[in-house]
Amino acid sequence: MILSTSLASAQDSWTSLASDPVPKFSPAGGAINGKLYVSGYSTATFPYVMHLNVYDPALNTWAALTPSSLGRAYADAAVINGKLYVVGGCTNNSDCSFVTNALEVYDPGTNAWSTLAPMPTRRLDPAVGVMNGKLYVVGGNLGALSGYPSITTTEVYDPAANSWTTLAPMPTDRRGAVGAVIDGLFYVVGGAHGNGAAVGTVEVYDPAANSWSSRANMPIFRREAAGGAINDQLYMVGGYTSMTVTTNESYDTGSDAWAERAAALTPRYGAVAAVINSKLYVVDGY
Repeated sequence: MILSTSLASAQDSWTSLASDPVPKFSPAGGAINGKLYVSGYSTATFPYVMHLNVYDPALNTWAALTPSSLGRAYADAAVINGKLYVVGGCTNNSDCSFVTNALEVYDPGTNAWSTLAPMPTRRLDPAVGVMNGKLYVVGGNLGALSGYPSITTTEVYDPAANSWTTLAPMPTDRRGAVGAVIDGLFYVVGGAHGNGAAVGTVEVYDPAANSWSSRANMPIFRREAAGGAINDQLYMVGGYTSMTVTTNESYDTGSDAWAERAAALTPRYGAVAAVINSKLYVVDGY
């Protein structure tokens, strides 16, 4: 099921829309030209069988596209210049211990994938954001989702040079966090340590200073929530505490304060979220 919420208004609400025809857990995705692209593996198959599906809000319909040839879970993605960049994750093994540093890009214009320079650090479940046409990747796990450490490593990819640079590390080690860019700053929220303990820390990276600072903690600590930014508000939907939740909270970057918003219709974690026309779309997950 895909959920859409209009959060720009005072009366926020949720609506059920057409479901993803291939349910995916912890997929990667993003919005390109008003459509939602979701890349991931079918939850019904192992080894991982990759699928790429696109949702058109104008028609409330899905279409299948060319999937990546690299089977992986727990990757993350961001959009730069109308293309979907997918990075990190774990490849085809049942315990998710084979972690990749692969970076691929999908071009909707050609319906084709290309392989780019690999990330210096192998990791799964990172947070990503785009600033000034560059892809920022932070945190994640070095191995299986339990028993391996989460990390603070921050790296940036420059598409023009097809190269990576290591930046100042994030203060809090975590994986399964949400990343969002607002007013030229990269916000990283929530997630969990390598032992699975959820965190509510909010940390902000300033690319001009190559430094991090802290903000007010999220009230409900959780990992693998779905999130997105609308204007100066950062929304955190669902996720996992000691259970899967429908919690929806918004963070106001101007006042450094959190507010409770309309709860999602379906509890889930490991979902994809994207903002299209000031609405937050949330799809897939468990």
